[in-house]
Amino acid sequence: MKTGTILFLSILILSAFSLRAGAVTIKNRGWRITYDEQAKSFDYDYKGLRIFANARPEATCDIPGIGTKTLTPASFATMQYTRNKVDDNFGKGTCHTFRFSGTSASVALVQKIYTYDKRPYILTEVELTGDAGISSNYLAPVVTETPVAWFPRSEQNRMLFVPWDNDGFIRYECHKLTGELTSYEVTSLYHGDSRKGVVLGSVEHDTWKSAVRVKSADNGTVEQLCCYSGASSDITRDKLPHGKVKGNSVKSAKMMLGVFDDWREGMNAYGEANTCVLPIRSTWTQGAPVGWNSWAVLANHLNYKAAADASDFFRNTLYPKGFHNRQGKVVLDLDSFWDNMSEDQLRQYVRKCEENGQIPGIYWCPFSYWGDNGDSYVEGTQNKYKYKDCFLYVNGKPHKQGGYCVDPTHPAIKERMAYQFKKFKEWGFKYVKLDFVTNGAVQGDSYYDKNVTTGTQAYNQGFSYLLGLAGDDMFLSLSIAPLFPYQYGNSRRISCDAWGTIGHSEYVMNALSYGWWTDKLFQYNDPDHIVLQKDGETEGENRARITTGVVTGMILLGDNFSTDEPSKTGNPKLSIERAVQLLDNKDILALASLERSFMPVYGYKSFRGTHYGAESVFMLRDGHHLYVACFNYGAEGDLSGSVSMEALDIDPRKVVSVKELWTGRSVAVENGELHYDIPGKDARIYRITLE
Repeated sequence: MKTGTILFLSILILSAFSLRAGAVTIKNRGWRITYDEQAKSFDYDYKGLRIFANARPEATCDIPGIGTKTLTPASFATMQYTRNKVDDNFGKGTCHTFRFSGTSASVALVQKIYTYDKRPYILTEVELTGDAGISSNYLAPVVTETPVAWFPRSEQNRMLFVPWDNDGFIRYECHKLTGELTSYEVTSLYHGDSRKGVVLGSVEHDTWKSAVRVKSADNGTVEQLCCYSGASSDITRDKLPHGKVKGNSVKSAKMMLGVFDDWREGMNAYGEANTCVLPIRSTWTQGAPVGWNSWAVLANHLNYKAAADASDFFRNTLYPKGFHNRQGKVVLDLDSFWDNMSEDQLRQYVRKCEENGQIPGIYWCPFSYWGDNGDSYVEGTQNKYKYKDCFLYVNGKPHKQGGYCVDPTHPAIKERMAYQFKKFKEWGFKYVKLDFVTNGAVQGDSYYDKNVTTGTQAYNQGFSYLLGLAGDDMFLSLSIAPLFPYQYGNSRRISCDAWGTIGHSEYVMNALSYGWWTDKLFQYNDPDHIVLQKDGETEGENRARITTGVVTGMILLGDNFSTDEPSKTGNPKLSIERAVQLLDNKDILALASLERSFMPVYGYKSFRGTHYGAESVFMLRDGHHLYVACFNYGAEGDLSGSVSMEALDIDPRKVVSVKELWTGRSVAVENGELHYDIPGKDARIYRITLE
């Protein structure tokens, strides 16, 4: 008998023995996962802590000739357990397969649990298989209604809401562990003071929109939890149920489950886990974007003179002061209404940028139509297609979300993309801001490509085609965009639009408070255009807004720097004055050149104690320096406080010196604490030098 046959029979014998014993137990790196045959459910334990009790996989299934059924292990008569060695992008490990079968219909429910030799987390997925074609739009690898208490009851216990995209001025939220919450793609439940936490989320984004639904009580008990693929709601911008996936095999997204001593490191690990499946778009080699974007103040008044003046101002005034990235590069990006200029002016603008040593940028919406006439011909199609031919229809009507959503799988939209990117390249643009791309992921009634049935599949198809047009040498900046899939942008805006007031700074910092880890998914996190003067902002507000860019890792100013422009487009004279004053700071600019995002020190001390507020204190370690950024989002009065060296994970005996970078003042660490005092609507950054 062949060795492989002996091994296969041995696995079956082991499985049979385990079933007779009443359980199958998986052990790996502190994990103990037990399947109870009598209860037909799983218990998940980590280092003696019960994470899930009586958990099960669950899926709905449309079975030909039978109808729609909700299937769990209890739906089946038999279970077969096998395990196989794997060696994939996560490393070496074991795939544990539980196959539930034995019904009148030839359908099986398969749960796979992956453990790895060098990963602190596990992965799991659920799959439906059948001889006849089946379909589903709901597959949940982990469902439980048995209450568990991960942490002692505390006012500091939190559960994180991650929005699916950044449209509509949506915010991240950090709720107390009481009530119901649905977080999209990922969540963390954690204890604020100890930082211990659990992270659950999807790491595959080729087919599904996924979510984690939690019901909790008394700031300490997780009563119900469901981690599933097939999410659809107003938050995902959908008016239809999630599209159904059809075939002889239908699989959920693979989900990560990890328990961490520091939930922040857990979120970093989650971001990196995604990139084990698909790498980030890291093709840009010219450093983080530093420079200018036209939208914030000029908006629809954009013209050649204003753009050319901005280019000269950056070259002649700001560049000599060190306002550029660490490779000496500056980006000058034309936003919407660049078509106010003629084609000759656009070419002339590119030449000016190149003469000034700058990277010229432009703007486009690949999955939107902003006109109002569906009978208009689609650009670049030689009048073969009208827009009404390629609208995304929802309940039989063209769907509008800002502009009309178009079908990313339609050949007209692909021809339009090819037409537009050919022009961008001929004109000489190297940087493209892509806006409202969320519109390409909306669930439609159907798609031109009949093999596509979900919004995520359509989005992936359209964007994959666009990447081929852009090539590796173009910077792609995602603006209004889903967080996942992530592999199409070099950067993504962490929030919706933001301008210059302290409220806008707080809004941006809300996204960094709970989404800093997205710098694992993109080369750069984008804090949106940094506005100095639009609504009479104070000097302190200017400092705070610049600080949001510094701690996020990217700075594009958004002011009008042309004094010939009318007063309705900001205050150019004061914008120039403030830019010269505040950006003549080598310490601040050096910190910006680190091109990394700060993370929150606490994660449960939000502004005014609200579940949607930003944190006030952030940190970043860089070699022998630790940086602490503090914000005062209040309009009135100073904000005084302190942060302990323990909270910053440093030994106070190792502190050599502390310098506040905006004022240049030296600060003492007293009794193991850094004290700060910040005027209203302002910010400070402390550089702690360590031995």
